[in-house]
Amino acid sequence: MIMLLYRRYRNKGFSTIIAYFDLPEITLRKRIAKGNRDTTILWTVPGFEQVLDRQMNEASEPSADEADYLFVIRDENDVLTITERVLNAIQK
Repeated sequence: MIMLLYRRYRNKGFSTIIAYFDLPEITLRKRIAKGNRDTTILWTVPGFEQVLDRQMNEASEPSADEADYLFVIRDENDVLTITERVLNAIQK
């Protein structure tokens, strides 16, 4: 499905960008524990820990052929650098 969308938009002259967050699991679990987000938005699971568990089991890093630009954020400190790289990419 993703490749179909990629080809469709590419054929119409669009560029595609993926910003993939590959933060360490321990960082994500700490943020969930410290956060106080309202869980009423969750319909199928009781908490954000279960959402993370599911995502950790299902997610895989995208491949370079899925987009024109692929940026991987592996650390919270990468966000500013990657944001600048995305802005540079869209200005081309």
